[in-house]
Amino acid sequence: MLAPLKWVGKEYKTLIIKVVMDSGFMKAIETNLVNLCDVGTILGLPCNLLMLESINALMKFVQVRNVFVCDYIAIIKIYQADLYKMYIDPTTSFQPEFFY
Repeated sequence: MLAPLKWVGKEYKTLIIKVVMDSGFMKAIETNLVNLCDVGTILGLPCNLLMLESINALMKFVQVRNVFVCDYIAIIKIYQADLYKMYIDPTTSFQPEFFY
């Protein structure tokens, strides 16, 4: 999921232009255009990217052969703290209602 999300982030402008060009053909494309131009969607993509990068790094870490249980627990706690700061803590997390 990380690579497609990075691609969408890099090609977002091109994606919107393509959807605008095709929007007269199908109702579903017009709905997608509305969703792509939504402020919450635009601001939510980087937040999801941070979470997926953290999960990807965690998966790479646990695949190393010489990982001990205590190392695994420590890194899980670090990622839990990072995810809490990014998504749950009201002082540091993404708050979409600020943009409506």
